[in-house]
Amino acid sequence: MKRNLIFFLIISLTSLTACSWQEYFVISNMSDETAKVEYCITMNFGGFPLFENDPDFFRIAENGNINWEKNIEKELNSISDTIISFELNKKEAAIIGRLSNDHYTGYNQYFINGRVFNLNYINIISKTDTVRIIPESFDKYFSKVKGYITCTIKK
Repeated sequence: MKRNLIFFLIISLTSLTACSWQEYFVISNMSDETAKVEYCITMNFGGFPLFENDPDFFRIAENGNINWEKNIEKELNSISDTIISFELNKKEAAIIGRLSNDHYTGYNQYFINGRVFNLNYINIISKTDTVRIIPESFDKYFSKVKGYITCTIKK
């Protein structure tokens, strides 16, 4: 009886431990020039936002992976709390959003835990081109690369 109780407690405690994971929304600059990025998010909604108004910046290693040990301090040129603007140098990545404990499949998917796709638009401006990404075209520009939902700025 005592053995069954211990076994039951171990199973119960093991089932209470949960794995937690993050999927990151990343803009990476693999071109040879600096790009300007501006994105607009919605702040007034019910739920938890996917996209944030305080992006994190990292160097990109030679192998193309984000170098999590090389966090970059960057000044934002934001217009407001909802319009975020910055320059992204070559071999840099910006983490503009996070999805916790869910897998991203598309901008219009059902998100668990009250997550909200709160992106209005992203403008990526280079010397030769301007790309405007809206929710309906988001999945055309962002795809899963090395475990991240990434938009890559190329040459």
